[in-house]
Amino acid sequence: MSTHTLRAKRRRSALRTVAFLSPWLIGFGVFFAYPLVSTVYFSFMKYDGFGTPVFRGLGNWAYVFNDYPLFWPALRNTLWLVLVMVTCRVVFGLGIGLLITKIKTGAGVFRTLFYLPYLAPPVAATLAFVFLLNPGTGPVNSVLDGLGLPT
Repeated sequence: MSTHTLRAKRRRSALRTVAFLSPWLIGFGVFFAYPLVSTVYFSFMKYDGFGTPVFRGLGNWAYVFNDYPLFWPALRNTLWLVLVMVTCRVVFGLGIGLLITKIKTGAGVFRTLFYLPYLAPPVAATLAFVFLLNPGTGPVNSVLDGLGLPT
């Protein structure tokens, strides 16, 4: 096989990979990278949302660290949530998962009890739509009937 065809195959493979990655890349750029970069950019600017941004340098950061009274409590609360609460949730979830896989008797009951809260929102939404779209007494059909539109 010649070098030319091997290079073409690699190029096609790379383009195919980028094509499959493009939805994620676009989402990452629009919803993560752009907001992150713009936040860093605007942290050095004086900007009210309407006028042109004016470069302020480290003045905003000096205000936050020295004069803003809620910065240090907010930082402490955020660190508490990240370090302690996330760690506790992960350790608790891992422990419960190991417990459920190790026990033989009643494992199905435990799995059901732990999975049950995830079933409540879809069931509640289904009941709400059944109530709203009930052909005989539903409020949506009553409003449509009152407006003279087909129900």
